[in-house]
Formats: sequence, C-alpha cells, structure tokens
Amino acid sequence: MGISFLTPWAALFALAAVVPLGALWLLERRAAEIHDALGGASPGRRSFVPYAIAIGLLVALLALAVAQPVTVVDRTRAERTDAAVFVIIDTTRSMLAARGPTAVNRFERARRIAGDVRERLADIPVGLATITDRTLPNVFPTTDATSYRASLERAIGVERPPPGGYERVGTAFEALATVKNANFFDASATKRLLIVLSDGESRPTALRRLASSLAGPPRITPLFVQVWKPTERVYLDGVPDPGYVADPGSTAALQRIAAATHGAVYAEDDVDGVVAKARAVLGNGNTAARTIGSRRIALAPWILVTALLPLGFLLWRRNV
Repeated sequence: MGISFLTPWAALFALAAVVPLGALWLLERRAAEIHDALGGASPGRRSFVPYAIAIGLLVALLALAVAQPVTVVDRTRAERTDAAVFVIIDTTRSMLAARGPTAVNRFERARRIAGDVRERLADIPVGLATITDRTLPNVFPTTDATSYRASLERAIGVERPPPGGYERVGTAFEALATVKNANFFDASATKRLLIVLSDGESRPTALRRLASSLAGPPRITPLFVQVWKPTERVYLDGVPDPGYVADPGSTAALQRIAAATHGAVYAEDDVDGVVAKARAVLGNGNTAARTIGSRRIALAPWILVTALLPLGFLLWRRNV
C-alpha cells in the first residue's frame, strides 16, 4: 500500500498561493499605515497570521487534489502451497448431446460444474484443461478466478481442437497420463487432483498403463463426473444425428477406470460430493498469502472535503 500521483506536475498550483498571500500582506500593510495616520491602534500580526495560514492551507490542499493522489490497496487470499487441482473438460463431439433440440447440452452443463467447483475450492490453486485423445492445458493451477473464468467462457469449446485420427469415439482417457508426463503440476504441489468432466463415452482404456502413470510419486487422484443421460442425442439443425447413440456402458467404463486409478465416479448433480471428496483427498496443508488483485482509491475527493475547513474559516471571518 502506498500513495502515488497521477498528475504530479499539477502540484505547481501551490505556487498560486503567492498571489492571495501577497495581496493580503499589502492590504494589512495599507491598513497599518491608515491606523498610524489616524493615530489608532494597529491590529498587528495577530489579525494577519490566521488569514495567511488559512489561505496557504487552502491553496496547498487544492494543489494536492489536482495532483490526483491515489493509494493502491492489495487484495490477498490465503492459498494452499502444497496442493493443486486440474479441472479437465471433455470436448469431443458427443458432449453436444442433449435431451432435446433446445435443451442444455452436456458441454454447457460441464462448463457450469467447472465454474461451480472452482468457486468452492477458492483457496486451492485450480487449473483448467480439455481432453479428447490428448489433454491440453488452458490455465495452470492458480487461485486467480479471473483467468480461469475467462478461459472457461471464451477459450474452450467442443472440438476446439478436434481429436486426431478418424475414430468414431474421440475421447481417450489414457491421455490423462499427459498430466504427469508433461509436468502440468508445479513441483511444490505434493497433493494432486484431477476432476474430469465427461460423458464417459470413450475408447477402450489400457487401465494398467493409466494407473501406473498416475501412481506417482506424488500420486495424482482422478475424480470423474459423468455428465450424461441415456436418452440424450446430438442434434443437427433440430434433427437427431443418426450417427450418434448414447453408450449404455459408459458408466461402468468410468467405474473401472476410477477403481484402477484409486479415484471415484460422481453423477453430474452431485457437485457437493465431488467437492467434499476433493477436500478429503487434499486434506489440510500449508498456506501462504497471495495477492489476487488490487484496488486503486482516489484521495482527491477527501482532500477537497478537507479544503472546505480553511475556506469556511475565511468566509466566516469575512462576515464577522
């Protein structure tokens, strides 16, 4: 926290005090000469000094105000230094499936869950990534909700980018191994968690290979949130796409992956359970204060209010 001036050169306005102070001195000197000529008692410096102080203070305050002083107040938040989370959203084409042509599709529901989870884990660094047949980071773990929210709302979308190859199913959960192999997490994060938002419709997964890649140390624990309903279809111009049918075995497939990787599976309407499990996995740990933003406060209005005091004194003495 400190004070700076937006227009420091404007403080030269204080030199304007020379004019009223000089005029006041000339008036007082002229008044003294008149009193001497008439043989009366001169009021002396006692009548001059209060006016001079008031005028000097008024001009100084106005000069300070026009220099536009501001103070910056940092906003801090306690954040975990030993834990981190990645929220990973499936962006394959099946995430466009919905209950009807105008219903909210899986991807939009997953995006809402991702925002909700981030708000409820505000003290833990959270990152954002997408998965198709590869896992791509968008925001590395941070407690800065602004960058996370901006990326969530503007930077990700279904098949942006699309999966490679020509397989009918685009999701490959083996791509989660990239999280460890590509150093998605900072070395200081010894407690690591993935929250994967997907419909679970994926290619066959080599469970042992994926489990080995997430085993650590440190272990990376995945929590799968299945954003899926069995009757949902992908709609093209309001008409169901005949090439897509919901996979009834997706829930069981997710459960097998979770069992192999020491994770868990949750339904999309159980965000409370996901957050509670995340807290349990990450436990308690070290925290540190982190600056998450700053607020600039203009001081000029308060200085102008203060300037009313010497101005009021001058007006009052003038009418006495």
